[in-house]
Amino acid sequence: MSKAVKIAVVSTIVVGIGVATFFIVKNIRKKMGLKKGQSLKELKEAEEQKAKEEEVKANTPSKPKEPEYDPTADAKELHRTMAGAGTYDDAFWRLSNRLTSAQKSMVKGKFNATYGNLKDWIEGDFSWSAEDRALKSWGY
Repeated sequence: MSKAVKIAVVSTIVVGIGVATFFIVKNIRKKMGLKKGQSLKELKEAEEQKAKEEEVKANTPSKPKEPEYDPTADAKELHRTMAGAGTYDDAFWRLSNRLTSAQKSMVKGKFNATYGNLKDWIEGDFSWSAEDRALKSWGY
């Protein structure tokens, strides 16, 4: 074999080894989760940071999920504040002020279905500015 052929064969082998090494390293980096241009040190730091964040998250007490709201008891209490002679103003306003808008809508629906129109009850129990304020509080 001539010297030129030997050089060509050796060059081909070296290039082949280089290409194979490139793809092997690329596959290893991919399996390790290394991004392009990222070093092993950076990967290790990122994994440590992620582990710390997960530990903090695991040790942080989560807020318990609030139970579904049932408007029945509040509709009954609202009725009690206006039933009979007179109105229990303090109880009415305590109830009105502690409920959210969504809860008030649910209570209003339950009240209307059980006791009659809430608006009529408010108009019958309050007068003047207190009536206006009560109606506004309940979305009328």
